[in-house]
This record gives sequence, C-alpha cells and structure tokens, in this order.
Amino acid sequence: MTAIDIPEPITSQTPGCTTSSVLGANPTVTIYWRIPAGADGYTKDNAEYGQIVNQGLLEPILSDLLGSVNTTGTSSAYVTVINGGLLSGLLGATKTFGIRLIGPGGWTSDWLVATASLGLLGANPKCTISTSPR
Repeated sequence: MTAIDIPEPITSQTPGCTTSSVLGANPTVTIYWRIPAGADGYTKDNAEYGQIVNQGLLEPILSDLLGSVNTTGTSSAYVTVINGGLLSGLLGATKTFGIRLIGPGGWTSDWLVATASLGLLGANPKCTISTSPR
C-alpha cells in the first residue's frame, strides 16, 4: 500500500480571502482558490470544506447549514463564499475555515486555510491565508 499525494488547493489571487460585513449584519468570508497546475481531474466537486471546531483542528463541515457555503467558477479560479450560520459569533471574534481536495480512496490534501476576523459592527475586517496539514 502506498499513499497518494493529493494536491492542495492554492490561492487564485491576492488577497486570497476577504471578510466583510455591513454594520455588523450579514458577515461573509470569501476565499479565492484554484486547482494547482498539473492536477488534472480535480474540480470543486472534489473539495471538502472545514472549520476549526475542536481543539484547534480543522474538521469537515458535515452539512451545508442552509446554503452557508457556495462555490462558483472554474478550476483556474473558484470563489467560495461562506455566510449565515457558519459565521455566527464572528463579529468581535475570529473564525477559521479550510478547503481541501479529496482524491481516490478518500485520501485528502492539506487544507488551504482562511482565518477571518471582524470587529464589532464589522469594523477592521481581516482575512489571512495559510495551509494546514490534514
């Protein structure tokens, strides 16, 4: 048995993510990502989304929570927008989300991670991109 190296998603533009809110209402996190060159056969259908929920570990989001995750675009430039229930409590705090690819046999890539924060009433929005192991 050998491990398969599944390519991790990479950012498709700078900045790789943004966060916003209008006076503290309807916060969103937008992640700009793509499939790396040479990773033929992968699309957004191979993506799994996660958020930090347990002792700092990214865990898959098991349901879409009423349309809270929406991805559009093509393998060279996807845009994932996270809103709604997944962002409850974001105002005045920080939330971390991830995207990874699932390959044959259920093997997974490392996470492309977006860490977003908003101050009260949506002030001082920030979002940074990094990677994290499976």
